[in-house]
Amino acid sequence: MIRCPKGRPAASDFAPFVGCTVDFRRCCTGAQNNVIAHNTFVNAWASGIATVQLWGSGSYSNALFQNNLIQQDGSLAIARWAAPGLRQVRNLWSKSPRSPALGPDDIVTDPGLARVGVILPGQLTADWFRLLPSSPAIDKGTPVPLVKDDFFKTVRDTFPDVGAHEYVFPVAHR
Repeated sequence: MIRCPKGRPAASDFAPFVGCTVDFRRCCTGAQNNVIAHNTFVNAWASGIATVQLWGSGSYSNALFQNNLIQQDGSLAIARWAAPGLRQVRNLWSKSPRSPALGPDDIVTDPGLARVGVILPGQLTADWFRLLPSSPAIDKGTPVPLVKDDFFKTVRDTFPDVGAHEYVFPVAHR
């Protein structure tokens, strides 16, 4: 679980998650001044839960869920959401979440993750979460001043990518 301390930016550029639900209920219920930005959340595995859960009592004030990439394969829900006052900006969902999780400028499509390597305990690497050159997440985010670089320590440019990885196109060799 990502902890969201009151009055501070939180969850900016955390490591990609796979096979677990990121449940913000205990930490962010009624949160103020929190930022959950540039994360890659992938595949909850248990029934009755979702990849991202933001719900509970209370309301949010000056809180933001921005530039996150959420991938859920199969029939499990991608989000459980009841977060009044939490603003959603430029997130990319692999399938449409139930309202009100979908923000007005969110994208719903295959995020184009590399998915390379083995998905076994202790063998999954961060490369599995890298964006492909054709990913619709590339250059689709909006700047978050608190997030200067990505998971791999690549500096985010003026047109940041959605998710934990900032794709850098290879320089053409002459």
